[in-house]
Amino acid sequence: MDFFVVLAFAQFLGTKVLNLPLEGCFNIHTSLLPKYRGAAPIQYALLNGDDSTGVSIQKMVKKMDAGDLVKEHPISLSRTETGGQLYTRLKFQAALTLNDFITDLLNDSVSEKVQDESAVTFAPTLKKEDGHLNFAEESFEVIWNKVRALKPWPGTYCFLNNKRLKVIEIEEYNSLTLKPGEFKLHDQKMLIGTTDKTIRLSYVQLEGKKASKDTDLANGLQNISEQITLK
Repeated sequence: MDFFVVLAFAQFLGTKVLNLPLEGCFNIHTSLLPKYRGAAPIQYALLNGDDSTGVSIQKMVKKMDAGDLVKEHPISLSRTETGGQLYTRLKFQAALTLNDFITDLLNDSVSEKVQDESAVTFAPTLKKEDGHLNFAEESFEVIWNKVRALKPWPGTYCFLNNKRLKVIEIEEYNSLTLKPGEFKLHDQKMLIGTTDKTIRLSYVQLEGKKASKDTDLANGLQNISEQITLK
């Protein structure tokens, strides 16, 4: 038996390579194709608040993630799952799915399914600036999904008095209502309004400092609380 398998291979294989193995070249992709073709399917599933995703194995062609599907395995997603946690889950699921595919090859029972081009969506490469949080224009749900999807990379952030503030964990805060983009230190908690709810920035890291609870950082901000801008 003669076949190639690639995973997280961000390049196209040439025609000569694609034609080398008798059975073909196969790519393991961490979404249920044709959804989220591209480099960041794990993050986009969480960014969009999906309740499921999965692993696909597709026969490689000279078009990104467009080959016929030979194996799929769906998984459900939790609302609190992060990009790092989902990566780990799908890594192990990919190994199990590959094992099933190899079994099919050995038994000469592989079936190929053409992808539905009308259902294609894309998950392009993420950049650091994609992690910027716009509290004045984004809802709680959008920010919640962004924080978990982009953890650990590229991470989410805003600017506190022009210093980068990494936002590592957030939570909904119902005891105080703030306008979109309005910031307040309340009971030593760092709160900011979104388009629909108030958020607590519960675990953060200010540029030049260690990551900490918001209450610890707030201790050093009390004297300048009226001069703080967060955007």
